[in-house]
Amino acid sequence: MARVGGFSDCIEIQVIEKAKAGDVSAFEVIYRQYSQACFQLALRMCANRALAQDITQEVFVKVFRKLSTYHGNGSFAGWLRQIAVRESLNRLRVKKDESPLEEESIRSDDLFNSEWVLAQRDLTSLLSNLPDNYRSVLILHEVEGFTHQEIAEMLDKSVSFSKVTLLRAYKKLQAMVVNEESK
Repeated sequence: MARVGGFSDCIEIQVIEKAKAGDVSAFEVIYRQYSQACFQLALRMCANRALAQDITQEVFVKVFRKLSTYHGNGSFAGWLRQIAVRESLNRLRVKKDESPLEEESIRSDDLFNSEWVLAQRDLTSLLSNLPDNYRSVLILHEVEGFTHQEIAEMLDKSVSFSKVTLLRAYKKLQAMVVNEESK
């Protein structure tokens, strides 16, 4: 079973084929398998829980409409993740107001100790204060594992843009950390 940035590719070909043929229960299996990973990706990218829920819903509408275009050439999880990334990026382009991640976005079953909680909150706060394009490139590269070439294609930018934006995101994060430590 392949794992792609939170998306496990364990859906059987038969389920995909049934969903393509219009079997609603097969599509429900796909939704149950991938909706949480899709939501988490959208939440990391847009730093807004309500927007991430909207994105997740729109992703599955698009998956339902475009399922016939998936021909099994690559991982289904990768194909669906691409749709989720593109939808998140599209929403970020039109988003007017930034809002920080809600604390409830940190799942309680992931919390191991108080230091981890504080580190997670600090990181969440720092990421939510990055400009959208910095946060997107950082998440796509470091969390989702996309190459600079793939990021450039998704954003319709150059590879240099991806590299420079990632470097600027690191520098901005570093400056924010130094600023926090000096308080």
